[in-house]
Amino acid sequence: MPAGHPGSSLAAHLLMMLGVVRMRRKR
Repeated sequence: MPAGHPGSSLAAHLLMMLGVVRMRRKR
């Protein structure tokens, strides 16, 4: 992802957070 684009960074961060929450919930 290109640096300087808050949109891409935010989307990536949200995806990571969702993945962590999913793993924690599954556990």
